[in-house]
Amino acid sequence: FGSINSMTANCALVDNSVILDSVVSTKKTGDPIVMEFESSIKKTLATVDEFNVSGNELTLSSKGTVVAKFR
Repeated sequence: FGSINSMTANCALVDNSVILDSVVSTKKTGDPIVMEFESSIKKTLATVDEFNVSGNELTLSSKGTVVAKFR
């Protein structure tokens, strides 16, 4: 997807657990639909507590529920 803003977070990995802290982004403006999508991703990333890598796919989960997949 084409984003407007950049995001960053502090990250700690322990076994298959991940702690994402202080998810922040730049504050550029743009297409409202893209801005809402970015806001949703930021909120979702803040809930992630587990990850799994299988082949070329990264799966992020929150409380046992898959919330995002990246290839």
